[in-house]
Amino acid sequence: MIKHFFDLSKTKFPTNIDLMYKLIVILPIFHHYLFKNYLKLPFLDFINEIGNFHLIYWIVILFTIIGITITLFNIAPKIGSAMIAFCLLTITIGCRSCYSDSRLYIVSLLILLAIYQKDFGVKLLRWQVIILYFGSGINKLLDPDWQVGIYMDNWLDYKMNFSLYKEFATILPDLLLAQIISWSVIVIELLICFCFTKKTYFKIAIWLGIVMHSSSIVITNHTFGSFVATVIISYLAFLEWPKKIIISLPKTKVSSFVKKYNHIIDPYHTIQILINSSSQKIELQLKNRWYLNFIALQQIIIYTPIFYFLVVLLLVLPRYGSIKGIILLVISVLLLPIVGKLLNYLFTKSIKHSGSN
Repeated sequence: MIKHFFDLSKTKFPTNIDLMYKLIVILPIFHHYLFKNYLKLPFLDFINEIGNFHLIYWIVILFTIIGITITLFNIAPKIGSAMIAFCLLTITIGCRSCYSDSRLYIVSLLILLAIYQKDFGVKLLRWQVIILYFGSGINKLLDPDWQVGIYMDNWLDYKMNFSLYKEFATILPDLLLAQIISWSVIVIELLICFCFTKKTYFKIAIWLGIVMHSSSIVITNHTFGSFVATVIISYLAFLEWPKKIIISLPKTKVSSFVKKYNHIIDPYHTIQILINSSSQKIELQLKNRWYLNFIALQQIIIYTPIFYFLVVLLLVLPRYGSIKGIILLVISVLLLPIVGKLLNYLFTKSIKHSGSN
């Protein structure tokens, strides 16, 4: 029964897209988008004439619960995504004071998932992310306050009261630090946009995006509602998930535990775990290529679905924003290929050294 609950291998969608479905639909629950009566002060005046907001609110709640259920259990994920998108949009236009860009970004992704087709679905999702960074970068580039650093200075100094910024800003010429940060953000956002247009640079774009958003979390001590979590989820559209991964682990209690509960760690059944009692190495076969030890661990993390659930859970938990950002920064550094190679080198060297003794 438990194994059946965690079995997502029969999904009709590519693993990365189905994982997007699951992660996107749970965000509204964690961020209380649906469990507060937002239906007041609507954007459109004629909505006031409808009245009976309390009844409409509970209809929206019911539709959302149904949508989440039929999406998570693969009953009708497209219909479920459309229902949740409609409900979130209803709540958005029903309350002027509750508007947020992060909620609209969720709506746009849900709509694209609802109309997903094998031939062009991934392209639409990818172009949504590209447009996001292009629009954000160009908007900042054309804004005089961003150009001269006034916006960044006001934001970090007065709104966020960021003490470290204040200390360095007083040492440097007026607004110089704010200008450096402002132009760094503009350049990085446009660079991410460009990298996402070239398949060769997908990983660079994802890494830059995670580092930039993690840094903003550390500085501001909050995750901008659901925005950072939604953006990181949308990166899955650029990740091509392999159909099969073979992992060979040395015989230990940990490896036996991992193999026993692999149906939870990998509900899509793409990972096959082998226990090798004659080897102390961690080996991974991916697309006819073998990876060893720390590089293998990096690939295991990248292609393990539960890792993304844990990242989203980390981001949606209340408080401790800076700690969340630091954790994401550490993860992004540890997943760099050069770090994996360096750790493998140090590990091999230590083994040889201990062997010679």
